[in-house]
Amino acid sequence: MAFSEFELKRIDKVIGGLCREKTPDTLRDRLRYDYLVRDNEVFITEIRPHWKDPQKKTETGVARLIYVSDQQLWTLYWQRVNLQWVPYESHFEDRVLDALIKEVNKDAFGVFFG
Repeated sequence: MAFSEFELKRIDKVIGGLCREKTPDTLRDRLRYDYLVRDNEVFITEIRPHWKDPQKKTETGVARLIYVSDQQLWTLYWQRVNLQWVPYESHFEDRVLDALIKEVNKDAFGVFFG
């Protein structure tokens, strides 16, 4: 399922807004947060220059949100060191995207931004 144009604008406002807020202007060339929409999923990533070759970029998963359309429900995941996505136990699902993004931003357990 692809998101509608309206939903994509909402995602950009909420998730893109978080990424823009978390990306320091003074460090933009060394640290940037971005998001990727794929089917019914949205991935938030951290982008940095590769430590050996600064011309190359490395991407690290920060959060994964999956929209289940028949339930009108968003689910939130974080990425372990072994790159496995696991449910965020504190606030795993919500009908409102903003509520989950607030959890990501709060990062009470340090699993999203460290």
